[in-house]
Amino acid sequence: MDIVLYTDDVNLLQKWEDAIGSGYSICYEFDELNKVSDSIIVINRCAFIGDVKSSITVFIKNNNKVLIFEKNPTLRNAKEFLKHGAKGYGNIDIKNHFITS
Repeated sequence: MDIVLYTDDVNLLQKWEDAIGSGYSICYEFDELNKVSDSIIVINRCAFIGDVKSSITVFIKNNNKVLIFEKNPTLRNAKEFLKHGAKGYGNIDIKNHFITS
């Protein structure tokens, strides 16, 4: 599976690129994520446009795995996103507080 990164934060993108190293692509437009298939989509919560749950549903229909990161993760959001099909949810810096389904 390919890894596709999407964020509206240039500094965060750089951190993710440094952490992953290679083997990923960057999506620069949110709507382009709807065309991604058979990939792992890594996205920060505040970069979603529209309803998060609806977007997750579209992403998984295209056979993607969705990982959502947030600056201040909450148990409530974790439950909600995982319930709607996200495969992981955690701290935006990917250092701790990572929850998977």
